[in-house]
Order: sequence, then structure tokens, then C-alpha cells
Amino acid sequence: MRMVAEMGGLVEQQIAHAFDALAHKNAALAYQVINRDSAIDALQAEIEDKAINIIAQRQPLAIDLREIISALHISNDLERIGDLAKNISKRTIAIEDATMPTSLISGFEHMTHMVMGQFKTALDSYV
Repeated sequence: MRMVAEMGGLVEQQIAHAFDALAHKNAALAYQVINRDSAIDALQAEIEDKAINIIAQRQPLAIDLREIISALHISNDLERIGDLAKNISKRTIAIEDATMPTSLISGFEHMTHMVMGQFKTALDSYV
């Protein structure tokens, strides 16, 4: 569970930084998000490996098995969210020179706050 929470924290940062890079046309921050995606991928692979080893060696039953399967599902979802943050950053770099209306930037910021609130609520309920 600690690794899933760590992964959730990394993904949370990625989302915030991706939207911040988009709102402020910050290509350097967008590149950081893209480069940090591999850390999330590595954590997801490590969680998967640990889960497989636990299942193979300990043969967990009932609640323990459900927790392991839940950790696998959540880590897969977090990895996908990290990929989406990377995609936002790639688009940010592609449109770096485009002019964005202030209302659009305000909308991004509002959407980011909503997403982050929901993300924290969901992660807290797991941990």
C-alpha cells in the first residue's frame, strides 16, 4: 500500500505540473513532466511484480487477495493518469507559441482544482 500511495503522490504532482505548464506555457515544466513519467511506469511495474510474488509465494485468501488485486487495479489506473499528464505536456509543447484566451486559462485552473480535489478524495479513501 505504501508504494501505491507513493505512486499516487507522484501522479498528483504530474497532473498539477502538466496543467500548470499548460496554463503558463511553460515548456521546461512540460518536459519535466514527460521525463518523470518513467518513474511512475517503474513504480507500476514494481507493484505488479510484488503482487505476483505475493500471490505465488503466499497464496493469499479473501481480504488479502482483494487488497492485492485492488492495488494492481489502482496502480494501472494511476499509470494511465500519469500517461495522460504526459500527453497534456506534449500538447503544451506543441502549442507553446499559440495565444490562449484568459478565460481558457481560468477554465484550466478551475478544472485542475476540481480534478485534484477528486483525486485526493479517491486516494485518501484507498489509503
